[in-house]
Amino acid sequence: MQELPYYHVSLDGLGLAMVWFGAVGALLVGGGLLTASLAPGLSALAAYTLCGGLYEASHYLAHTRCPLPPVLNRMRKHHASHHLVDDRYWLAFTVPAIDSLLGTNPKPKDITRAQRQARSTPGGGARKGGTAADGARHVSIGQRASPPVKMQAEAGEEATGEEAAAEEAALKGTALVYAPTTLREQLPGLMRMARLNAIPMGAALVGFGAYGARRVAGAVATSHRAAKLLLGMVLTCIVTAGSMLINDYHDHKLGVDNARTKPGRPLVTGEVQPEAVKLVLKWGYATHLTLLCLVETAPMRLWVLGNTLLTYLYSVHLKPLTGVKNLVCALIVAMAVGLGALAVDGSLAALAAVWRPMVAVSGLIWHREMVMDIKDMEGDSLAGVRTVPVAFGSERALLLSLLPLVGSAAAAATARTRTAALAATLPRRSMRESM
Repeated sequence: MQELPYYHVSLDGLGLAMVWFGAVGALLVGGGLLTASLAPGLSALAAYTLCGGLYEASHYLAHTRCPLPPVLNRMRKHHASHHLVDDRYWLAFTVPAIDSLLGTNPKPKDITRAQRQARSTPGGGARKGGTAADGARHVSIGQRASPPVKMQAEAGEEATGEEAAAEEAALKGTALVYAPTTLREQLPGLMRMARLNAIPMGAALVGFGAYGARRVAGAVATSHRAAKLLLGMVLTCIVTAGSMLINDYHDHKLGVDNARTKPGRPLVTGEVQPEAVKLVLKWGYATHLTLLCLVETAPMRLWVLGNTLLTYLYSVHLKPLTGVKNLVCALIVAMAVGLGALAVDGSLAALAAVWRPMVAVSGLIWHREMVMDIKDMEGDSLAGVRTVPVAFGSERALLLSLLPLVGSAAAAATARTRTAALAATLPRRSMRESM
């Protein structure tokens, strides 16, 4: 996927736009017909079209040379820094204030200075949890365009093409085996990165939650409830696969995954290029947000959004925090059970019906994550990742991992069976009366 020069990016073709908006419209209107309510689907379609048009128009203006008012000119400079300096920063070009809020709006000169230092210092690649001064960004073979002279002067001189890829590989200790040029060639590696074997478990947990909340479900048609449950499973599958891709992408960019720690990862071997991961994530989460418009109840919609946001925060910000990553990962997985409960009954009573299964699942996942950290202890130590085993030793980490396991067992043991719950509602008789 060859990136075009900065001032040669244009809007999507009319044919592509018509197909995409037509597909979204058919999906939303079709969902409205199935649920006997067109209003939410039409509202979502109007909002999607408005936001999509605003994005495309802003992107087009940002990649042109035409004179712009001061506000739009600041937006163009903001977006130019994203392309020409470091694509880890300046992400919200339509609303630059969001970057300031999320800490992705540094001064371009600070980033270029850090890139020069990283290139001139042996072993100066990016580190886990690093900042702007920790290293230059990854530049893949054939994916960096030559910026205009004026913009290049502002951004600072950078290596391009194969030289940059080789240089970055040397800094990170990675080996570029080959560089596929099409998405089809990278598809096997992308599928391995997505960990498709984890998707059935996510869908099963949603179904498990729905089963646990079945007795509190309101008077809703079975077919309608099944459609909501299926939608919840699809959303969970997208978030599960997307979170795996985000995790590997950021670990590779930060230098945590390299030839010494994770030699078989597709991004490390060069089987998958970072631009392909970003492309798949863009369309995957666009599909996710489109399907989210079909969710009727506010609690279920907020639950899905919270879970999606938590997976992103885990991969980008929370993973370096000792112990926190294990807890957050357990919470993310356990939320799939709650999603299934909200799918059959969008009330807090549904969550109350499955809180024990959620605690049990989170405890098991928490224990498993800590055991996996013990297994990866050597690689994490080399990469500078301070996990619980690295910080406290493998024996203490194993003992600590038993605590969530005990909590999981306690939650499972205190759950009443259906027979016990029914018996508790019957009038009690003395033993003498029953004889």
